[in-house]
Amino acid sequence: MGDYLKPIQTVREMFYGNCYAANRDRFLKVFRDSLSKNDPRVAEWPDDQLWALGRHHGLITPLLDWTWDGRIAAFFAFSDHCKWMLGDDPVTALCQERQRQIPNVGVWELSLQPCPFSPTEFELVTSTPSEFAGRQQAQRGVFTRLATDKHFDVAAYLQSRGLRNNLKCYELSPAIASTAFDYFERTGINHASLFPDPQGAAEHSNFRCRFMHSTLEDLARTGDGHRR
Repeated sequence: MGDYLKPIQTVREMFYGNCYAANRDRFLKVFRDSLSKNDPRVAEWPDDQLWALGRHHGLITPLLDWTWDGRIAAFFAFSDHCKWMLGDDPVTALCQERQRQIPNVGVWELSLQPCPFSPTEFELVTSTPSEFAGRQQAQRGVFTRLATDKHFDVAAYLQSRGLRNNLKCYELSPAIASTAFDYFERTGINHASLFPDPQGAAEHSNFRCRFMHSTLEDLARTGDGHRR
């Protein structure tokens, strides 16, 4: 176990033989086989398209989500943080404990100048099957794939290439959550618009009824009180 947790190990050192790639591709194969039962065309789709489609629907993939619109990134960051903070039982003690664990909301920015991408190592993935591209278009979404067999995360990879400044994190206070969600609603950024399907409409309804208004005000007060 001690060897497994060494932070200096590379991806190559952590996995024996080809087991990482084999395990990764197993997810894609099961996903492809399941979809192909209803649509035989799926069997011929390129892997990138299928990975992107699966990522939109919760499949474990090697892709990382990004958006060209910083407002959409902030919406996802605030909504995910809010749901995590309040949980299924939004009691004050739970909020305070989780606020101590993650006190701020993080929004990440990847600069494309100088270009951080490198063929076969760090790639930009934009391809989604056209008939399933509604979510990606609504979210102005793209993906990156880190395929190097040395680094586990984008930050470490960019650091190795002298491009660490290409990746920045902006920390936002949960105290502005209510104001932020008011802005998102006014500008049409919500689960229903970003997921233009029945699942998105349901998520929008659940979020508004469970987390908006008074619960967000309680969350903001909790965060504000902790920072002081």
